[in-house]
Formats: sequence, C-alpha cells, structure tokens
Amino acid sequence: MRSSWLCHVTVSLTLVMLLAACVFAAEDIPAAMTLMMENDYLQFYMDLSTAEFAVNNLATGDLWFSNPANLESRESIARGTALQRLKAQLAIEYSFNAFARSLDSHTDSVLFGQYEITATSDQVRVDYKIGKEYNDEVVIPLLIDEERFESQLLNRLTSDGDRKTLLDGYDLIWLVEVGEEQRQAPLQISMLDTNQLFENGRYELYTPEIAGYKERLEDEPALQARIDSARLQLIVRMVELIVANRAEYRSLTDVTTEDILQLLDNPTYMYKGLSGFRQRNLLAVINSVGYTVADASADRVANHLDEIQPNAEVFDIPIIYRLDGPDLVVTIPCDQIVHHESYQLTSISLLRYFGAADTTQQGYIFVPDGSGALISLNNGKTQMHAWASNIYGPDLALTSAGALTSTENVYLPVFGIKHEDKALFVIIEEGDALGLIKADVSGRGNSFNTVHSEYRVKPAGSVTLDTGTAHGSRSKPMYQSRLYNGNITIRYSFLGPDQASWVGMASYYREYLINKYGLQKLSGEGTPFYLELIGAIHREKPFFGIPRIVQEPLTTFKEAEELAVELVADGIDNLHVVYSGWLEGGLHHYYPMQARPEPALGKAGELDALKQAMEERGIALSMGVNFANAWRDSTTDRFSPTSDASRAINRRVARVYYYNPATGDRIGATAGYLVSPASYGKLIPSFVRDFAKYGIGGLAPLELGYQLSSDFREDPDRLVDRQQSRKIVETQLKYLQENSAHVTVEGGNAYALPYVDTVLQIPFQSSNYNIVDETVPFYQMVTHGLVNYTGKPINVNAADSRVSFLKAIEYGASLYYKWMKSDFGVLKGTLFNTLNSVQYTDWYDLAISQYQEAKEVLDLVYGKLMLGHQRLDDGVYLTRYEDGISVVVNYNDFSVQVGDLTIGGKDFTWIGGDAHEAK
Repeated sequence: MRSSWLCHVTVSLTLVMLLAACVFAAEDIPAAMTLMMENDYLQFYMDLSTAEFAVNNLATGDLWFSNPANLESRESIARGTALQRLKAQLAIEYSFNAFARSLDSHTDSVLFGQYEITATSDQVRVDYKIGKEYNDEVVIPLLIDEERFESQLLNRLTSDGDRKTLLDGYDLIWLVEVGEEQRQAPLQISMLDTNQLFENGRYELYTPEIAGYKERLEDEPALQARIDSARLQLIVRMVELIVANRAEYRSLTDVTTEDILQLLDNPTYMYKGLSGFRQRNLLAVINSVGYTVADASADRVANHLDEIQPNAEVFDIPIIYRLDGPDLVVTIPCDQIVHHESYQLTSISLLRYFGAADTTQQGYIFVPDGSGALISLNNGKTQMHAWASNIYGPDLALTSAGALTSTENVYLPVFGIKHEDKALFVIIEEGDALGLIKADVSGRGNSFNTVHSEYRVKPAGSVTLDTGTAHGSRSKPMYQSRLYNGNITIRYSFLGPDQASWVGMASYYREYLINKYGLQKLSGEGTPFYLELIGAIHREKPFFGIPRIVQEPLTTFKEAEELAVELVADGIDNLHVVYSGWLEGGLHHYYPMQARPEPALGKAGELDALKQAMEERGIALSMGVNFANAWRDSTTDRFSPTSDASRAINRRVARVYYYNPATGDRIGATAGYLVSPASYGKLIPSFVRDFAKYGIGGLAPLELGYQLSSDFREDPDRLVDRQQSRKIVETQLKYLQENSAHVTVEGGNAYALPYVDTVLQIPFQSSNYNIVDETVPFYQMVTHGLVNYTGKPINVNAADSRVSFLKAIEYGASLYYKWMKSDFGVLKGTLFNTLNSVQYTDWYDLAISQYQEAKEVLDLVYGKLMLGHQRLDDGVYLTRYEDGISVVVNYNDFSVQVGDLTIGGKDFTWIGGDAHEAK
C-alpha cells in the first residue's frame, strides 16, 4: 500500500554546499524561509513548512512574496478557511456527478502534510497531493493484537486520562479452542451460520468479562445467560466489522473461520466503533503517539482485513520553479498530473496572490483588455464585478450560439501589478490558449489587490437530453475527452523603479518578443494607407417566382483596379489593398481547397489586369481568404462536415453564425461550419499551391489573427485542444509567411505577430468594465515599429470619423477604410445590410484629405518604437517615440495650450525629429 506522505524535503548535495556558502540574505526575509537557489539576479527562498516562497531581486533589494507576508496583521476581512486560502499557491476546480467543487494547495494539501519538496541547484519542485488522502478516522486500528496495542499505543501515553480514553474505545477479545467433550452448540444468530463459523462449537470467543463469568459458572449457573448475551453481541460486532472491511464480502454469511483464526490464543483489541466527541478524543490520543495510517493498515492486514485505501478524490499536481536570468519561470507539467477518472479536473489557478498589494499600497493592476487597461489598487469598486477574460477571446466550439458580447478580446497573454516603485510583470509562455486572466481589488473577499491566471485544462459544457417523460428535458455535463497534457509555463519578471509602470511592462514584453522571434523594425517608405474592398456577396433573388441564391458583385475586378488607380492619382502613394469576397461565393465563399475567383466579379483576364495595375503603381495587394469558417458548401469543394468540421463540446458539429456587429445579435438562422484546426494542414497548402498561379504576392487570412477554436472529438487521439489549435495556427501562419510576399490578419493574437506584416483592427480601447479605471495603448506600445497595424475602419460604424482619425494619430496607426463600389441599396434584404457606410463615394474625399493630413506625422514615426504615452489634460494625450518625437492630440472641441504650443480643437501636433518644432 502507499503510505501517507507527510511533508518531505529532498535537497541535493550540490545545493547543500551552495547554501552553506551563502552568508548574505535580504534583511526582511522571514526566518522560516530557506535559500533554495540563486543566480546573478535573483534569490529564491522557500518556507519548507508551507511551500510559500519569496524572490529577492538582487539589483533592487525588492522582495516578492508568493503569498501575503505578515498575513495576520494585514488581513482584516478574511477569516477561517478564507484566511487559510490566502496561503495557497494552487487552486483547482473539478466536477463529480455534475457538481462543481474546489480545493487548494494549502488547506487541502499542506495542512495535511501531503506535499513533497525536491530541490536541486537549478530548480525547486513541489509535488502536491490535493484532497485529503485518508479520512481522519482510518488511523484508528480496528483489530490490533495485545502486544502491539501496548507497545505502539498504550505504553507511549503518560497521562492516565489518555490511557483511559484509549482503553475505553476497545474490547479485548480472543478465541479459545474447546475440547470435543466440552463443546456446546453455538449460539443461533439470524443471518449468520455460527456452526460453520465456529466449526460446530470447536472455537469460542472470549473477553475478560466472559472469562470471569466462566470461572464462576459452576457455582452460578445463571451466569450462562450473561455469557450467551455478551458473546452474541460480541460475535455480531466482530462479524459486521469484518464484512465492512472486506471489499468482496456482501453479507455476514461470507465470513469464514479463516478470517478469525488469528485470534486463537492471541488476545486482540477490537474497536468499539465510537462516534462524535468520543471518537475525536480517541483520535487525538492515537495521533499523539505517532501511530500512522501505515501502522493501522498493517494491523488490518494482519487481521485478515483489507488494507487502507486512499480516497479517490485526490489530485497529484506538481509545480516546478526555475530561475532564468532575471526571471522566475514556473511550470505545471500537466502530463504528470494524476487523479481518479471519476473526478473531472476542469481548471487550475496558479499563484493567485503572488505580488498581492494590501490596502496601504498605491499603484494599479495592468490587464490586457483590448488595447490595455489599468485597475487602480484599492479603488473601492467592490460592488462591481471582478475583471476576468479569456486569453485570445472565446472558443467558438465551446461557447453557445447566442449573442456575441460587445467586449474587447484579450490578444496578449500578459498581465502585471505595480505598487509603489516596483512592478511584477507576467508572461504566459505555455498553456496560454487555455488561460483566463482574473483581477480584483481589495475589500471584496480579503484585504488584497490581486491578479493571476487560471487554465481550463479540461473544458466543460452540457448537452440537453429529452427524457421522453412528463419531466421534459435535462442537461448532461460534457467534458473534453482528455486532460490537457502539455505544460503550463509562466514567466514572472521583477521590474525596478525605472520600469515599474505599464509602459515599462510593454517595453519589457516588446524586447521579449524581439529576442524570442527575431522581430525587426519596419523599413520602407512610410505608413501605408489600407483599403479593404468588398468583392461579392450572396443573396436570394426570385427566378420565375422561385427563390434562388445568386452572387451580387459589390466591387468587380475592374472596379477595384479603377478605384485603386484613382486613389494613387489623387495622392495616396503608399496604398495597400485588401480584396475580400473575391473567391467563389463572395464574402461567405466556398471551402477554399482551391483558389477559384467569383465569376460575377469578372473574367480571369480582369483579375490579371488588376494584379498588373497594382504592380505597376507599387500598390500592395492582398487577397482575402477565410480558412477558419466554411460558410457555404458545394459538391465540388471537397468539404465534409464529418471530417473537416470541428466538434462542439456536446460532440455535435460546431456551427458559426453571422452577427450584427453593432448589437452582437445573431442574424437569422444562417450558419456555417467551424473548420477543424486539424484540417488546416491539408486545406491551407492546397489553397496556396493553387493561388500561386495568379502571381499575387499577398494573402489576408483575416480570421487566423483572432479566431482560435478547439475540436472536441470523442477520440482523445483526434481531439484538438485549444493549445494544440494555437500551435497549428502558428505553424500555418509561418507557412503562409514563407510562401507569400506579405500576410495580413485581423485582431492580432500574440502568436500571430511574428509571422504577419499587417494586423487590421487592433483594439483602440478596452472593454470599459466598471472596475477598470483607465484604458492605455499597451498593445500599440508593444507592436509599434515592428508590425503595421490599423484600428477599425474609419467609415464603418463610426459615430465620429474625426475622433477615429485622431485616435489613429494618437496610437500611431495606419488609416484604414472599408469600401465597395456599388450603392448601399444592394445590401438591403441580405445578411450583409449591417455593412453600413461602405459606399466609397461617401468617404472618398475625406479619405484623401485625412491621408494628406496624417501622412507627415505618421511617416515621421513609422518604424520607430513607441516609448511613452500620457494624459496631459482632459481629452489631451501625448505619445512619445524614439528620436525625441512626440505627438499631442486634442480631442476637445476647443483649443488647448500645452507648454508653448497651442493645439486647435479636434486637432494634433508633433514635436521633435526632423521637424525641430511644432507642426
């Protein structure tokens, strides 16, 4: 059997020598903490009695604690279990019989002594057994022979009261073999064959009391009734105890003579089966002498009972800590997680309280909500919901097909917290696609401001079943067919006074991406002007009174050529055209195993003429293609929902729907299929090979920049979890980069950035949750100068196009319009009538004038890193770049004075660079 763990620490000889050589430590390191590892930047300490740790930044002397230090004096809200949870490094959620439950590494592991710390010179590993491995009462010996009872229990007690408590919990019993001439008929007990058990009276069960009665029986025959009564109760209790502790036994008649022969002439103590405070008192006495579960199990086996089995509701989860230069890297190897299959481990939260700030500290939490958002420490917004969001947005194979939310996505797997003059910045390196980021302020459940990550290692959903009865339907829980089996890896960076801000965090992450992926600064003639042209849509039209689907051209090949040539002639000299809806079927084109143009847009020669005209005028052309969704199917496109579509969590084919971008409501019942990421490896190369015949250099697989979904197949080997999906998309984007002149996507999830040239529609705002205090351009500060980007099209759903224009100036973004050549009327009665304001004539002149107005400043900062951003006054913002260039934007309707500068209403200016003065 496996014995109870109890806390165990293993430290290598190398580490022991290292620790012996360390004579200096930070003054504020708690005495209970031991130095476990160090390098030139950091020291890592751990309290071996709790597994809490502290990191000492040698450059600044700052200490960062995994859990709030001096908790008793700093915590004024949490009590009892809630207080104990503040000491945990790990929390899990799981489901059993459809009921959700939670455990944590402190209250459900450390306090039980169920963890093991193993340390070497370069890592510290903590193996947690979360969930009580054995119930308290199993340590009580059920049957234990007299010698062991006295040596292991009774003789170790010094208190007469404790000795009495122990003895009061047991009966001393033994078997006696009776001579044939003295045998009596065994007692008759219902549901028990005493003749078989005691071999027709060959054996009799004794206690000291029965033995005493036996000595007096000759003189007092009436004592036979007492003997029979005492023996009857004793036999029943003994047999019931045996049945209860032998898994294969179902009734009293299963007990045989072999099960009790160890009692022959061997006095043994049998537990009386106490309850309530009497059992608790007995437990305390047994625990006080060091008698263990292993001892109790051995005594059970010696008495023909089953050995003690651990509870099934236990989860073995390791955490590995490593120092990597100036960073702490924390890993959970999920392939090493062990738990019983009956318990569905759905999520893991890691280091909830690392870097937590209390009510006396000032600063903020940074969360990557849209462009970025700050939550001020102790902002008092405890009546608002805590902040939480999925990294990389919703998984369309997991979410319901209801309305979309109007919130911004989280595109970057990072977060941080700043208090006073230091900051903790976190990068999720592995497991990011499974992650959620959560942040909250003090005052809700405890006295601390916190931000951390959680991981859905086994996503869950439900399926509705028709019971076929008057009770109607019921829901059955559904789970991913296996646990995520990769790593969760998180990098914690410790920023000193010169970097302790969201700007410092952005700079740190930018350098991280540059070093990891080799990103380089943009080079070229300046900021592009982006124009997305819509080719064709499908619509229903009557044909001899019968409705049929036809393709409606919005911008033909010829019209696209004419419009692009006209723009260049009118002064837009760095034009990049994204042509969507050019494939057969239009915007909702057919499954693109081949690159077949939509016939309604013109002949093949006209597409070639478009390409030639673009090349002659230096216009970049990218052709849109949707690999993520199969909106329409035909008999010739080789799409099979069975093999090529993802499965939703309920194991049905996953569908996608068309939504009103303004309201988030679903439009009609129109649905497409969610393409399985497993199909990308066949689909994308097939398209690229066929697309090459057109000689067009650019591709715009827009959805690959923001849409990330699982394929919840029942077969674990065919399942594509979301982290696997992320890897597949990353691989395919790299393939597209290697086989295209330029790649354009939309949204810009972090894993896409190294492989694309342009990201359209990056967020210019956060979701503006009530708990948030400020929106910041974190995303822009990370990417500016490395990747071309735009905001949303200035003309689409723009309440104030001037504000959208100024926001592009403030955030250093290229101007972006979405147009069609046809009149808006052709969209009426179609799925696409929400594409308002896209008729080009309404916006042409404004686009030209905005480009001319913005060109000089955007070209000035093109390819330069963004170094700072601040609010100067209400509606007035300054963005600072390399080479001393600063751009100031005034959103007010009136002029403002900034130093010696006067900035007109709804206007901007810049300082520095080649300009030398305000422009």
